[in-house]
Amino acid sequence: MHARARIFLGILAAGIATTTAAWAANNGYHGSLCNPFSPNDVPKLKYDKWGVRNISVTEKANVTCGASPAVSSNVTKVEVVVYDRDPVEDVCCSIYIQKAAGNVITSAMKCSSGFASAAQTLSYSPPVNAVETMSMVCSIPKTNPANGDSHVVSYRVNTN
Repeated sequence: MHARARIFLGILAAGIATTTAAWAANNGYHGSLCNPFSPNDVPKLKYDKWGVRNISVTEKANVTCGASPAVSSNVTKVEVVVYDRDPVEDVCCSIYIQKAAGNVITSAMKCSSGFASAAQTLSYSPPVNAVETMSMVCSIPKTNPANGDSHVVSYRVNTN
């Protein structure tokens, strides 16, 4: 009897470990999936293999991006890869963890750390949540003729 119980518990533990691992997700999204925040942003934006970039030499542009993590999962981290080519303004993203109806559970604004030629990762680890959707609004500085365009390349949503 004890041997059968141990076998059953072993199978049960293996099943729980497999199920837990299957629920964890690390979903990536390309910046070209982001949309203009308003009609005024449309002519300022260019989409390509580098995601979405601001090509306006006079104004910042805003984009909105979304993701669909598994319902009731816990978003453990959101990472946004950006290029900040403006020496004055930063790329900033307001990240929202939401219920299906749009109610915000938690949010944060993350910004690049100033001009850099290399990519920068904006990272947000929200408190424990039961998410149904996730969105963000990113502000991309105007293009800098000497340094190039600032842009949102991709974003990743980790859940468990």
